[in-house]
Amino acid sequence: MAGRTLFRIFFGAVVLAFLASCTEYQTRPPSAVSPAPTPPPMGYWNGDGVPGSPKIVVSISEQHAYFYKGKHLVGESTVSTGKPGFGTPPGHYTVLSKDPAHVSTVFGDYVDDFGNVVKSNIDVRKDSKPPGTHYDGARMPYAMFFRGGYAMHQGYVPPYAASHGCIRVPREMAETFFDNAPVGTPVIVKEEAVMESVSVPPLNPAPNMVPPRGPNVVASTAPAPVRPVAVRSTVPAPTPFPVRSPAPVLYRAPAPVRSTVPAPTPLPVRSPAPASVAPMPTPSPTPPRKHRRVHSRAHVRSPAPSPSPAPQ
Repeated sequence: MAGRTLFRIFFGAVVLAFLASCTEYQTRPPSAVSPAPTPPPMGYWNGDGVPGSPKIVVSISEQHAYFYKGKHLVGESTVSTGKPGFGTPPGHYTVLSKDPAHVSTVFGDYVDDFGNVVKSNIDVRKDSKPPGTHYDGARMPYAMFFRGGYAMHQGYVPPYAASHGCIRVPREMAETFFDNAPVGTPVIVKEEAVMESVSVPPLNPAPNMVPPRGPNVVASTAPAPVRPVAVRSTVPAPTPFPVRSPAPVLYRAPAPVRSTVPAPTPLPVRSPAPASVAPMPTPSPTPPRKHRRVHSRAHVRSPAPSPSPAPQ
């Protein structure tokens, strides 16, 4: 019994210690997450129905463009002018021509036959073309040319000068500036800040800010990404040919060989005539030879010489 009592006391002490530790380390409520900062607006427009002659002033140091009607500032937009080595020339110009769907003949990309960009952001006057590629001009919607090949048009607008000399305007403001600036509108490009050197009374009431739309709002200083190009191929698609199964192979016996040489006429075979056999003469019987007595040479005498005839 004493052992059980001690065990209960020990178990109760452990439970009390655990509860005390829980009250000591209470979880804190999550801190409120601060909302993401609102990106700066790309520009605004408040010029509908405002009288006065249009005029565009561009500040290179501010990377900003101001649209006036008479003496009233009716619109503003961020811009991107020429980068070092391709600066936008300061001066007083006018809008010479307009093209809502202009495609550059100088700046663009070198792409292969499948539309893949091999070399981007090139100048055909300086950059050589890689083998197997062709030129694809950069799209410049709502282009307003004010000096030779220099124009104000829609394009990518980072928070720094990045173009080849043109004045890029974001999509939110490019069409508005294009529609309200006819041919002959003055375009003034300045190095200095416009808002510090020119005092223009604002409109009353204050212009409404145009909220940013889509992915064109740039809030970082990251370098310009590679412009995506639609896949276009200049090689016509091959005409599909019907697939035919191969004909079965027939194995035939070789044709008999025919000779054009006439067969030789067989010669009659004649059996040889039997040779005539002459009758053999019947030999006459040889009479038996008489045995003569052979005398020795010693007993044979030579005959006596015959007497020679007397001379006459």
